[in-house]
Amino acid sequence: NGSNRGILTGADNIFILNEDQKEYFIKKDPNCKKLIKPHLSGKEVQRYRIESKNNYILLIKKGTDINEYTIILEYLLPHKELLENRSDKGEWYSLRSCTYYEEFLKPKIIYGKVATGPRFTFDTEGFIVNTSNYILRNSNLELMGILNSKLGWFFVKNTCTYLNGGYGLLWTYMKNIPITKRKSKKLENLVKKIIILNKQFYDKKEEKIRLEIKIIDEEIEKEVYK
Repeated sequence: NGSNRGILTGADNIFILNEDQKEYFIKKDPNCKKLIKPHLSGKEVQRYRIESKNNYILLIKKGTDINEYTIILEYLLPHKELLENRSDKGEWYSLRSCTYYEEFLKPKIIYGKVATGPRFTFDTEGFIVNTSNYILRNSNLELMGILNSKLGWFFVKNTCTYLNGGYGLLWTYMKNIPITKRKSKKLENLVKKIIILNKQFYDKKEEKIRLEIKIIDEEIEKEVYK
């Protein structure tokens, strides 16, 4: 289905919020929820898991009436000159035009723009990613299992170009990886398991979970080789 790059703000220090800032805006005006979305940077996207730092983006689309969000307007006004001088912008207070905002809200595969190893993960929470990442407009878990496997990464390495200390996973190259559409319920279920286990391990760091992940990972490899 193709891929899309993450969102460029032109002023991350202003448009990217932490948990406290998010809570402050929503407490002052619950209407602000419409503009505040969960956000991921490059390092937060890992193999089969998301290591969120609980940051958010002010997703102010071009054409938004900022006067409807007084508290956010007050926050942005002191930075007006800086925001006006961005090369990537809509109005001074908004982000540049983007035709695929809705794709971020759908289940999707996320991966790093440059990677030294397989780093594909699955998102159902509507994360907006930055330009260090791409989203694949595909919610096929078997595909993600293949891309995260040793064999899948062999094809990625031999299809994409090497740049900046890693492989550039641009769609120009990625679309040429020879993966056919073939249904494997077993592979899909194994990927579902490893996603759950990775989340549990990220939360608890228990050795027992790490060993379970290793076993499921090996099963995925065998299924991909088939």
